[in-house]
Amino acid sequence: MAGAVTRVVVPTVSAAVVTTGSAVAVNYATGPGPARWWLWVIVAALTMVSATVSLWLSLRQNTTTTPKPADRASGGGPVVSQHAEVKGDGNTTIQAGGDVDRRSAR
Repeated sequence: MAGAVTRVVVPTVSAAVVTTGSAVAVNYATGPGPARWWLWVIVAALTMVSATVSLWLSLRQNTTTTPKPADRASGGGPVVSQHAEVKGDGNTTIQAGGDVDRRSAR
């Protein structure tokens, strides 16, 4: 259980810290007072760290997530075909799936 929590908490906290740090650095860099060029260097560095963390999260998601096959007994699985017929005068706007007459012949 601890490994699963670590896999979620560490990347999430890393992204939050980098994002918050970037926001604070931009806030100070654009604040009143003399121009502080070195803060913009920090903003650029944190932007690169943010991009690296995002790439890390993306790669971890692609390698740790394995799709599970659909359980056909519970009605899961891919939709092979779908047909719906709308009753009315042709001026009716369908707002939800419940507006479609599912009893019509296919």
